[in-house]
Amino acid sequence: MPIASVRFSRLFAAPLLAVLAMTTSSFALVAPQEAEVAAAPAPVDPEQVGMIAAALQADLSKLAPTASVEDMEASMMFVLGQGEYSLETMEAALDVVEAGPNVTPTLKKAIANVRLALRRKFRRGTAAIPGGAGDGGGSGFSAPVIAIGGGGANYGN
Repeated sequence: MPIASVRFSRLFAAPLLAVLAMTTSSFALVAPQEAEVAAAPAPVDPEQVGMIAAALQADLSKLAPTASVEDMEASMMFVLGQGEYSLETMEAALDVVEAGPNVTPTLKKAIANVRLALRRKFRRGTAAIPGGAGDGGGSGFSAPVIAIGGGGANYGN
């Protein structure tokens, strides 16, 4: 084989193989995944729901009428954090508080925020964050990473 044809074939062999690799399809065989079975909701004890709702209302009544959403959230989360209640029981107690008399828009917002926090903690529903840091360590948020030079910020890490 002449030297010129060897150089020519080497010159075009690598790009030709790269193009062929991009155009061919590869298929992987994947084992079927087992379906994840959702846990049955815990039974709700009406007596316990009433007790929790009464504790929530008593604690909220101690707040000033001009209390902020954050103050109300903290009050409710403190009461809910005092026992080992199921998510369903806590949500039922929040329903009772929300249906009570003199519910302000501030209290409604606080209840919505508490529900969201509880669902994230228990990882259920659309408020759950899969793989988040809600299992005990950290706050779930990280410091933003700012890139110098090209400009930009990465808040997703």
